[in-house]
Amino acid sequence: MTGTYTIGALSKALKPTESTGKKAEKLKNLFRVTENASPVFVIQEPQKPKADEKQAKMRRRTESDDEEETENVQKLKRPRKPKEKTKEIVIDPNEDKRTVFVGNLPNTLNRYTIKKMFQKYGKVESVRIRSVALAASKLSRKIAIIARKFNPKRDNFNAYVKFSKPEDAVSSLKMNGKIVQNKHISIDLESNHKKHDNKKSIFIGNIPFNVQENEIYSHFEDCGEIVCVRLIRDQETGVGKGFGYILFSSEHAIEFALRLDGTKLNDREIRVKRAGESTNTQSMKDIKKTKKIEANKEKQEIGRAHV
Repeated sequence: MTGTYTIGALSKALKPTESTGKKAEKLKNLFRVTENASPVFVIQEPQKPKADEKQAKMRRRTESDDEEETENVQKLKRPRKPKEKTKEIVIDPNEDKRTVFVGNLPNTLNRYTIKKMFQKYGKVESVRIRSVALAASKLSRKIAIIARKFNPKRDNFNAYVKFSKPEDAVSSLKMNGKIVQNKHISIDLESNHKKHDNKKSIFIGNIPFNVQENEIYSHFEDCGEIVCVRLIRDQETGVGKGFGYILFSSEHAIEFALRLDGTKLNDREIRVKRAGESTNTQSMKDIKKTKKIEANKEKQEIGRAHV
């Protein structure tokens, strides 16, 4: 099949017509930028993570958890620093054999003078002062000893002297009964101090609270050799409780001492018995009786002061 061709038909077809020109102009106007035109923002919705990204996040989390767990395990496996060992208190079984009890020492002495007194028998390791009668209950015992704040009703105290060797402590017993500043001091090994030989001891009751050991020595010195005088005192104040014990060197002295039962000591009728003969109940009676007498004396003195 053959067609006819008209000259100029091709160029006419390629030449833009009026209608196509208008269409092109409209397209240009759409993309033309003006000065006063406001900017256009395009907001995109967040895209949901894909399945692969979720799996990757989960994998990273598990890996970090595994790392933390391994670190914790390593910390637990690390060797801990050994705890410092507490200092063990070493108890010397022979300490009481190296220590002597010294009673009825003048309160004018101190640790230095007591140590110097016993150094001639051997090396003295320590001196402990005990049974101090304080001037005021608020003061500590240590401060009272340093400041010399003693109760004026009592002028003595006791002490413990510890030597480096047991034989030195035994040698120091030679000072028992010696007079130091007008006071008979009594010395015994600490291991024997709390033991009472009832066969050679007497109990004395109804004695004044403020009586001193020297007064007991003077009252019973004619009965026989006195080893020591022990007056029971209050632990806080150091004031006597109205009874005590006397230890003699022999049993024969007991018979002479019992004859002094009912005799007066500082205007008080004292009670003398063999040690161990129901002295516990008797000592409580003596305390009550002594307290009543002391209270009556105070009332009388107050009454005289008002007259």
